[in-house]
Amino acid sequence: GFGSHNLTRKFTAWGKVGFGVWANAYMEITYNRYGVRETTLEVDGRTVFHSVVDGIPVQSNRMVNSWGDYEHYMRYNVWYMKSFIEPGNTLPVLKADANNGIIDFNERRDYHLKYILKDFKGNTAEYTFTVTGTPTAIRKKALADPRLLMHWNKLNSFSRPGMQLVIPTGMLPTDVELKPVVRRQAGKLSDAYSFFNRSYPLFNWSELSLAVRGKVADPSKLYIVSHYGANRYQGGTYRNGWVTGRIRELGATYELDYDDQPPTITPVGQGAWNQSHVIRLGLADTKSGLNSYKGTIDGQFVLFEEVPKSPWVMCRLSDTPLKRTGKERRLKFTATDNRNNTRTFEALVRY
Repeated sequence: GFGSHNLTRKFTAWGKVGFGVWANAYMEITYNRYGVRETTLEVDGRTVFHSVVDGIPVQSNRMVNSWGDYEHYMRYNVWYMKSFIEPGNTLPVLKADANNGIIDFNERRDYHLKYILKDFKGNTAEYTFTVTGTPTAIRKKALADPRLLMHWNKLNSFSRPGMQLVIPTGMLPTDVELKPVVRRQAGKLSDAYSFFNRSYPLFNWSELSLAVRGKVADPSKLYIVSHYGANRYQGGTYRNGWVTGRIRELGATYELDYDDQPPTITPVGQGAWNQSHVIRLGLADTKSGLNSYKGTIDGQFVLFEEVPKSPWVMCRLSDTPLKRTGKERRLKFTATDNRNNTRTFEALVRY
């Protein structure tokens, strides 16, 4: 619905308040298809916040989590767009007044607020509402533990026995107090660590180092794995008894793992996997995950492509530079995982 809407509900406030607009229309997360293109928030006729979504630079995609009320979304599956800017959020599509869009209700009076929303077709909807400044006691927030407080505008370092986390400047939307959990794991390569009690995405990569417990045959096969829904390979480089990798989700759990097993390669289909001039191979790697693969026929490179929504790759011989002769040729297919374990599959193909 477009046009003007006067919200009759009575609102009262005191102190500094940030507003958000329920952005159901925004939830097409393919950014170029937002329903709402432009949001303006005015107080007593003065603009305090303005955003125009024309294109969000790809490297800033994760900042959208901070512009939206990510915590509320994770809890209730409702996405609010904040009409204020957190200090670490540098999305160029957001503009605000000197107070970053935070409104200070410090007088006993009616404040007249107006949201102006425009979609891509130029339709405009206006929502006006009144907030009455009413003095109320504001409960003081409990002081954060300074050892756990990470600052949005500083280089942060946090350590526990066997673990060090370094969060560079510019990775956090605002200061955050970590809620670390260490799960002791006797007999495993490391303890397991998490840093927050719910999902908290960082704007970009931060560095995590975990100490290796015990001896391993080949330290280059060690890596950091994260558990949060799915298991994810976080990489890692071994040096002097420590493995250092990259993370960007404080809510996941991290530990060390070891992978010296190459990927598995299996022909798909009974006896007919290389018939009809299409070669199908199943690829799997249950630990560090697949990194790369390559196929040749008689030493000449041929392109294998992933089959969507399947663990297969396929090569249509008619799409390759090979001329059809009906003779037997030698297929060689090599797959490598993220810890450099390699397997080669060889077979004869008639084409």
